[in-house]
Amino acid sequence: MKKKTVDLINEKISELEKDFSEKLQELKKELILALDSEDTQGQDGQAASDNAIDDEEYIMAPEDNIFACQQIPRGIIITGFNTLYKGGDIVIPSKIGKTPVIEVQAGAFKEKESITGVKIAKGIKIIREKAFAYCNYIEKIEIPDTVTTIEPFAFTGCNSVKEISLPSSVTSIGEKAFYHCESLRSVYIPKSVEAIGKNAFYMCNELKVYCEADSKPQAWDNDWLGVGIPTEKKLKKVLWGM
Repeated sequence: MKKKTVDLINEKISELEKDFSEKLQELKKELILALDSEDTQGQDGQAASDNAIDDEEYIMAPEDNIFACQQIPRGIIITGFNTLYKGGDIVIPSKIGKTPVIEVQAGAFKEKESITGVKIAKGIKIIREKAFAYCNYIEKIEIPDTVTTIEPFAFTGCNSVKEISLPSSVTSIGEKAFYHCESLRSVYIPKSVEAIGKNAFYMCNELKVYCEADSKPQAWDNDWLGVGIPTEKKLKKVLWGM
C-alpha cells in the first residue's frame, strides 16, 4: 500500500477517534445530570433535557435590553439591570443589536435576589469576580463552551442552585467560586480545568463531584473542596475518571 494512502487512512482514523471521544464526554455529562435530576423530576414536572446547556449565540434586541451597559470600542460590558428588568430568569446575550457583549462586570448582579436562573450565551470568556455572588434564588446556571475562567467568588452564596456542568473550555476556577452553595448536589469538572482555588466548593455539604481527570491535577489547591475536610470525606465526595 502506498505511503500516501496509509497517511490518509491514519488521518481519517484520528478524526473519527476525536469525534468519538467528544461525543462520549457529552454522553457522560448528560448521564450524570440525568441521574442527579431523577429525584426532582416528579416535583417540577420537567425532564432532565430541559436543563441541557444551549450555548448558541443569542442576540437581544436593543428595545428588549434589560441590562445597564457600558460601551467601549471592543463591545458592551454589562454592569447590572435597568428599569426594564422585572425579575425571573435572565440570559446574558452574545450581542445587543449588532454590538457584541464582551463581559459582565465584576459584582454586576451581586445580591440580586430577584434572579431565579442564569443562562450565559456563547461569546463570554470570563465570569468576573462576584458577578453573581449571593443571588440566593438562582436555581439554574448554564455556562457556554466559550468560558475559560470563573473568577473568585463568582457564584458564592448561590444557595438554591442544585447542579452545574462545566464545559470543556473552562481552565480555571477561582477561590470560593462556588463557596456556600448549600443546595449544590452535583458538579461535572472536565479535564480541561488546570487550576482550582482554595475553598472553591467549601460549604457545599450535599455535593458530589464528578471529575474527568483520573486524579487531582497538581495545580488544584489541596483545599479546593474546603479547608480541613478529612481525606476519607473527600473520597466520598469525588468520583475520578468520569
